[in-house]
Formats: sequence, structure tokens, C-alpha cells
Amino acid sequence: MALEKAREEANIMPQSQLMKILKAEYGRNWREKFIEFNEKPFAAASIGQVHFAIGKKGEKMAIKIQYPGVAQSIDSDLNNLKRLFEYFKIFPKGLYIDELIKNLGNELKMECDYKQEAQKQTLFKELFKSDTYFNIPEIKMDYCTNLIIASEFIEGVNVDELDEFPQHIRDLVGSKILELCLRELFEFNFMQTDPNPANFFYDHQINKINLIDFGAARKFEKTFVDNYMKIVHAAAINDKDTLIKYSKIIGFLNGLENQIMIDAHTQATLAIALPFNINNKDKFDFGNQNLTQTIYKLLPTMLKHRLKAPPTEIYSLHRKLSGAYLICIKLKSKVDSKGLFFDIYNKFYKGRI
Repeated sequence: MALEKAREEANIMPQSQLMKILKAEYGRNWREKFIEFNEKPFAAASIGQVHFAIGKKGEKMAIKIQYPGVAQSIDSDLNNLKRLFEYFKIFPKGLYIDELIKNLGNELKMECDYKQEAQKQTLFKELFKSDTYFNIPEIKMDYCTNLIIASEFIEGVNVDELDEFPQHIRDLVGSKILELCLRELFEFNFMQTDPNPANFFYDHQINKINLIDFGAARKFEKTFVDNYMKIVHAAAINDKDTLIKYSKIIGFLNGLENQIMIDAHTQATLAIALPFNINNKDKFDFGNQNLTQTIYKLLPTMLKHRLKAPPTEIYSLHRKLSGAYLICIKLKSKVDSKGLFFDIYNKFYKGRI
């Protein structure tokens, strides 16, 4: 994944620049706010870097500092990228570059708003306060500014590094990440849409997953969620007519597509919902599947015959869902995904019908 690669290879901010930001955000005597502040970052991201610190009350913190000028350069950088794609004619028409660039720009701007991210993380902590498996680090508001976000320091192993863990651990982690994805959308209508494995840290000592980085979290409107649930459920029970009906209502299709496109869209949706299919007898084995191959084979047809851009919500939603699948695939998790989905489906409609 290009975005993950960019994060891994992000350059460390020059020391002089770091000092300038700390003085501007915290004041000339910024060191007085800390018992300890490690000037060498322990993690780098696409728009910032993270430092370990100990506050005046002895609290261990992760201090994320945004690279200067990032927010101001988003529009110009994306416009340059668009012109590059158009000049070399390397962007398939069916991907609708204008809509894709616009959505990407909106998401990047959201990620640059650290005050909003702090609020989102606090909301997620409240949503999961009774959860026994997921932990969201506490935001330290006294240390947050426009360019700095501070939160409780957490321990754990990046879920991308659990390959050698026992199968039952990999099954549990995969199951919980997929459950998280479904609950975020269908229970909370509020989702952290960045599936970068570095945002999930498994703490094997307490058997919990720590969730971090909520800049890309977003709300989904109830009408969209209702219609999307109908599509996923229809695919899970192999009801192609209902699948196509609500694909038109939600905006995947405009009703003027040829049969080739309708068939390709139907097959792709059935493939995406295969882990939830009602005919699954056992746990879905993500380590022994052909989901990605099936969808890749259908992509050229859909790109050629697509008549409209997908709903704007789909860009971030499918990024998260595909990311959850890829984590399960890498971990070779075996998940009762059918049970997860239908449990959430029944709760979703409880009291409605």
C-alpha cells in the first residue's frame, strides 16, 4: 500500500524545526511542561512524527507533532498529482479522478486538524468505555494544540507483526478487527476509516487491542447506513434482485448500466460479502480464500462500463473494510464472520420490525 509505505519512509523533522514548533505551540519555556521529553521520535507518519514524553504529573504520553506547512500544501499537491495523471494518461476513466482527488483532499485536511482529532478520539473512548477488548488511549488536552496532539502512551505489538503468534491469537485479533469495522458502521455510524495496521496494537499481556490515530474518523448518515446494510445483507443471502435495487438507491448504479456492468457489480458485491454468506458452514478461512483475485479480475470490466462515481462515503468505508480483510488475510485468521454479521444485523433491526 502506497500510503503505508509513505508513512514508513517519512523523514524525521530537522531538530531546529522541531524546536521552533515546540516553542511556538507551548511557549519559550516549553520544557517546563515535562519531566522528560525525548527529542528523537519513536514513530513517523505521513504528516507528523511521534515523541515519548512524561508530563509534570508523571503521566507517560505519546506526543504527535505535525510537519509544518502540510495542511496548506494539500490542494496544490493534489492538483499537481491530478495533472500528472492526466498528462501521462495513466488514470483509468472509470475511477473518476475528480471525485477521488476531492475525497482524498477532504480526508487529508481532516487528518491535519489535530483539535478535531482529539475530540474524535475522546468520543471513541466514550463509545468503547464498557468494551472488554478494545482500549482507546486517553487524550491529554492540556498538551494539545493546533499542531500537537498528546495522548496516553500505550504498549503493544503492531498487528502486522503477529505472524508468528499462535493461531488462536491470530484468529481472535482478526475476528475483533472485523467486528470493530462492523460495529463502527452499523452500531455507531462513526468509523475510524484508516486501516493502517500501525493503528492497531495488540497488548498480549492484557489481551487487548489499543486503537490509535483518529484523524480520518468520520460520521456516516443513517440513511446511507440503512441502505448499505440492505446491500450487504442481500449479498450475504444471495438475493441479487435486492442487491441491485439498493445499489441503485444508494448510488452505486444509476439504472442505465448495461448487463455486463450490472453482472460485474453483482459479482464483486457477492465476493466482498462472501465472509458473511449464509451458506458458510465453518469459520471463514481468510488465509485460504480468493477474494482479492476475484475482485481484481472484475475491476477492468467495472472501470470500462461504470457510468457514475460511487457514493462519496464508499471511498473511506471500503478503504477500512478492505484494510480489515487484508489484516485477516495476512494473519491467516479463521473468523466466524457470518455469525458476527448476522448478530449485528439482528441487533440493527431489533425493535424496528
